[in-house]
Amino acid sequence: MHTLERDDMSEEVESENLPLSAAVAGGRVLADGTLEIRIHVEPGDRARGLHLLNPGLPLAIMALKPGHAAKNDKPAAATYRDFGPICREAIDLSANPQFHAWRMHCGKLGAYTKEQARALILTTCNVGSRKDLDTAEGARELFIEHIRKPFHAWLARRAGA
Repeated sequence: MHTLERDDMSEEVESENLPLSAAVAGGRVLADGTLEIRIHVEPGDRARGLHLLNPGLPLAIMALKPGHAAKNDKPAAATYRDFGPICREAIDLSANPQFHAWRMHCGKLGAYTKEQARALILTTCNVGSRKDLDTAEGARELFIEHIRKPFHAWLARRAGA
């Protein structure tokens, strides 16, 4: 069982009014007659489920016919934490002004953008998405040899100058 931490509560909630996929796991009647219901929320609805842990939050509960689910048609969007380490590094580099300066220095280019940095990484590593850097055969090695190492060497030379 996962113990809730403060970080778990900080996930962004897309909308408060969308249904959750959940099932009743048990319940009991309290001394004052209040019905306490325990539910299990599907992992894909975790962020919205955590949002429900705010005491006093008004809820509407509706039972569904067996075989029906309250799932969204839209899959949950991936977050930065969901990506592999090379993908996260590529995302960070694409927004890094020093990385842009290195590319301008190498290519004698004018202003360099995040989109150009992203395109350079994808082309250099023969992938269609930065997510593929962690899974496509040879992409990790291409990234390390042709992006990370030259950029870090340039940073070291620049710091020593």
